[in-house]
Amino acid sequence: RREHHGRDWAFLVKVARHYDDFAFTGLLDAVREGENRKKAIAGYRACLAVRPDDHEVQTALGRTLVRSGALEEAAEFFDAILRQGPASHQMVLWSMETLYTLQRFAQLTELAGRHQHLFSGDEDGMVRIRETVDLWSGRYTGDGLHKVAIFELISIAERSALVRDARVLEFTEGTFIVRQGD
Repeated sequence: RREHHGRDWAFLVKVARHYDDFAFTGLLDAVREGENRKKAIAGYRACLAVRPDDHEVQTALGRTLVRSGALEEAAEFFDAILRQGPASHQMVLWSMETLYTLQRFAQLTELAGRHQHLFSGDEDGMVRIRETVDLWSGRYTGDGLHKVAIFELISIAERSALVRDARVLEFTEGTFIVRQGD
């Protein structure tokens, strides 16, 4: 069927995903899993030969490279793709995982800082991911203030000083805390 469909992108994607999914099932022995990952990688590359800017396929190829243990190749691939233009948060996360595994912490910090804007949502799971990205980007200080919009305007050092010097004051209901002009 592959010979008949040639460069039919939709068919190429289905074949690559089939091999990728089959390798990921956990049902195969290590040799067959590796063979399927190699076929998935070849398939994703064939897809990118037809549509080189497809982010979903780029992410799938990078992820499969990581899962196959080709971490150096995955790191180079993600770096090239992420420097070309817009990225998805999935692609950035796979790249971060690759850099972490390779212990390239300076690159990980730079990547997190460059793409932290992709992790601003509050949907399920995103808060934990955002905190991790904030940690690696240097924005997270453990004080939680980086999550409050007004405190994003001040530096980490200023937030740290604010936390260090702040005092907790309690007021009863109806007590004036500040008056106009104070």
